[in-house]
Amino acid sequence: MLTSLILNLGLLVALAHLGSLTLREWPLKRDRAHLLLHTVLAALASTVLLRFPTELQPGIPVDLGHVPIALIALRYGLLPAAMAALPALLTRTATGSPEAAAALWGLLGVLLIGSALGGLLRRRRLKLTSAWWVAPLTFSTNGFGLLLLPDGAALLQASYLPLLLFNSLGLVAVVGLLQARLRLLRLSHAYRQQALRDPLTGLANRRQLLEDLETLGPEDGLLIVDVDRFKGINDACGHEAGDRVLCVVAETLERSVRPGDRVYRYGGEEFVLLLRQVRRENAAGVSARLLGRVRSTSIEDLPNVRVTVSGGLAFPIEGEKPADTLRRADEALYQAKDAGRDRITLARTVHQPDTEPDPASPLEVYAASAPDPLPRLALWRSARDTLALLASDHGLTARDWHALLEAAVTCVPGAEAGSINLRDGEHFEIVAQVGFSERLLGTQQSQQAWMHYYTGSEEDWRAARPRVLRAAQLARALRESGELTGILVDEGPFAEAGRVHELRASLCMPVVCGGEVVAHFNLDSFSREDAFDNGSIEVAREFCTQASALLAAQRRRQQARHSHEAALETLGLLLEARDFETQGHTRRVARWAIELGEALELSADDLEALRLGALLHDLGKLGVPDRVLLKPGPLSHTERLEMQQHVEAGYRLVQRLSDVPAGTLEVVRSHHERWDGQGYPDRLAGEAIPLLARLFSVVDVYDALISVRPYKGAWSEEEALHEIERQAGQQFDPVIVQAFLRLCRRTPLSAVAWTDALGSGSRTFGR
Repeated sequence: MLTSLILNLGLLVALAHLGSLTLREWPLKRDRAHLLLHTVLAALASTVLLRFPTELQPGIPVDLGHVPIALIALRYGLLPAAMAALPALLTRTATGSPEAAAALWGLLGVLLIGSALGGLLRRRRLKLTSAWWVAPLTFSTNGFGLLLLPDGAALLQASYLPLLLFNSLGLVAVVGLLQARLRLLRLSHAYRQQALRDPLTGLANRRQLLEDLETLGPEDGLLIVDVDRFKGINDACGHEAGDRVLCVVAETLERSVRPGDRVYRYGGEEFVLLLRQVRRENAAGVSARLLGRVRSTSIEDLPNVRVTVSGGLAFPIEGEKPADTLRRADEALYQAKDAGRDRITLARTVHQPDTEPDPASPLEVYAASAPDPLPRLALWRSARDTLALLASDHGLTARDWHALLEAAVTCVPGAEAGSINLRDGEHFEIVAQVGFSERLLGTQQSQQAWMHYYTGSEEDWRAARPRVLRAAQLARALRESGELTGILVDEGPFAEAGRVHELRASLCMPVVCGGEVVAHFNLDSFSREDAFDNGSIEVAREFCTQASALLAAQRRRQQARHSHEAALETLGLLLEARDFETQGHTRRVARWAIELGEALELSADDLEALRLGALLHDLGKLGVPDRVLLKPGPLSHTERLEMQQHVEAGYRLVQRLSDVPAGTLEVVRSHHERWDGQGYPDRLAGEAIPLLARLFSVVDVYDALISVRPYKGAWSEEEALHEIERQAGQQFDPVIVQAFLRLCRRTPLSAVAWTDALGSGSRTFGR
């Protein structure tokens, strides 16, 4: 009997699995078609299960035919369950046996109790998986029909509990299987939503847009909007502020559209709006409303940031592909930017070059006259970003190179991927890639290897002449250059990351700056050997010109910065020229401060500000009289007050210098403040003292302790470290003290040559 019960249960689970395959998407649909489908499937499953009963008692067949009907009753209610039970009802009635009549009473109980419990679950919003008591209650009347038979009471007593457990177990098994299917659908839906959502703004992303473009109708509009002067916001306020601007714009755009419309983040600061059934004559009103709402937005903590957008609106043309409609909208966006920003331009219905192209730029002329319309907005944006970088004081980052390369791959006809290599001493290093793996970044090759990859003469290479290679030539050039550097290009990580076996054509453009090849622009095609022509070279040459200008500007900035820093360091060393006993102090504390700052994971900007602060921290002592500065004994109260004035004097001097970071000023002014608030000049306490000043004060005092001063002898390193530790929480920030002690234990600071001890004195320090 047990084997028969297990087989019956297995049949039920198999039928439930087949039924679960009709659940294909999340959230579940509750329309009439699905209701009818599930009702029919339950009726069929119930009928099949009736055909394979198990004899629980001699002459008393038991089956699981009521379980599918119970599921319908619990989910859909009485009427659908009654329809699902009709075949089972007819089948049992046709047998005419007393046992069949008894089973009908159980079926009636399942219908009534299951429907009532289903309504209760829905009202209380309970899940069937958590309401375990539903299963036995649903089948609680099963077997009561046996009372109609002779000796029915004895039969009921012997079979009721097994019958109840058997049906309950069947219902629980089916519910568990269906819940597993629903959980899988939910997870798949969640992962799909993540793949189709922009994580920053929560909008649908570019992938979702490309899917939805397939449903673009003749009366729908495509609007591309771009945040005006977004790079300036990033540079002035930081990338976190830029992200907040994007989120506010995204929220504003979503509030500005109708329920049937949709907003997508297309990439960077660019958004696309799919406007359903919008008439062309209403385009002006839609544009004005959207521009006004964006213009009126305010961003918390950024009161001086004024946000505007420019846009291009296009409507489909008969027979036009959605991608071409999007391209025309992109062209219109370029026109809006060119016309002064903060406006939306309606795209032309037929693409044609501008009637009067601006002859100032060969790139613009080429873009306007090309047979296929190029994404001119990308060209314009690249030139704009280059000008912004040239005008800024910021160094070039990996993000800047990636943006330039991405624009080149977008704009150069035939390009599908690319990379930029920058000179680093005697090697060239890949700093940006598009279309390849991130693992390619950081790969280095010697100049000789690059000459083999270039394949031209050294004269052509230094003259920045472009070269185009096809598949066979390219494979040979890669192999020869790889042999020189020991990189396997035919197999292994480089071949996979660089998609070596997929390359069909390559355009290499050396970038020359100051008569020296300083970089390479490499543009590649995976589909055609004839991908690059003269037009491609002309456009690529423009990007190389931009790269050369950026590198030249960076070189000039570095030279100016080095000159500026040398002047500042000279100022810092003037005091040492005056007081020979403190010679080396400035360089030592600058070095230690940087090491401690790196241990505390300060940013590059903070480290630079800290270094300059270390060089200039005692500049105000130039105004302290020798009788005070060089006094061999303890200072009087008046002399101590006079000495303390050097902090504010130095602060005023450094304020007059150009391009000094705020953090440097903080170090100069606050490096004599104490954690307990007993320092000078402002008596700041705790974290009110600027971080860089708290950090520098530790290394400044440490060097004062272990050095000979007019008023004291040199302490041993152990004594100095013990004193620093003792002053944690009083003179110094305890967290910084612990970091300093760890640094000293890991890398002894005695590696620096100390000034010889010239004498002894009292153990006072920190003038």
